[in-house]
Amino acid sequence: MDETQLAVLVFNPQQENPFEGLGQWDSDLEKASRRAFNKLLVAGRCDRGSLMVSKQSIEEFQTERGFSAYLETSAQTGAGCDDLRQVIIENIDWDSIRWTATTQTFKTLKEEIIKLRDEGKVLLRMVELKQQLELRLTDETFTMEELRAVVGLLSGPGLVWKLEFGDFMLLQPERINAYSSALIRKGASSVELGAHA
Repeated sequence: MDETQLAVLVFNPQQENPFEGLGQWDSDLEKASRRAFNKLLVAGRCDRGSLMVSKQSIEEFQTERGFSAYLETSAQTGAGCDDLRQVIIENIDWDSIRWTATTQTFKTLKEEIIKLRDEGKVLLRMVELKQQLELRLTDETFTMEELRAVVGLLSGPGLVWKLEFGDFMLLQPERINAYSSALIRKGASSVELGAHA
């Protein structure tokens, strides 16, 4: 969520009060992101009938929550979809998106990082990761900025995690889940033992 440029909140316009759920999603997104981003409010499935809420209510919600635009769409008929595409393009600050790796560099670095994972590497500092990759990829040259860009893209789907301290990369993020589960089970069994005592 750190690099979020735009959020598109789509709701069912046939709901009598979509604002409670939309408000919760909006709040959660803003908490998860560390910087401001644009937001679009989109009614989907508008081919299925008229809006259950008034246009005025939608406009008030849009203004109150700071949405850049409101659009009505239908994937089935295609109504509003071209407009949505254009508004999405217009609401992304393309100049602020850092991309410094070529497609080939990304592919090569990604493959080697995955191999390191598969070989059992768990935790490396970024400097160590770069050194490991340089040893493996003797014919390739890449900068730390390119490596950080690749790591950022791999972090999105959770293939690796960039930790908030010490410039560490967790190459096996699933270990955090396993560790958390073990702690919860341990805590639950301790509570159970205490209850029987």
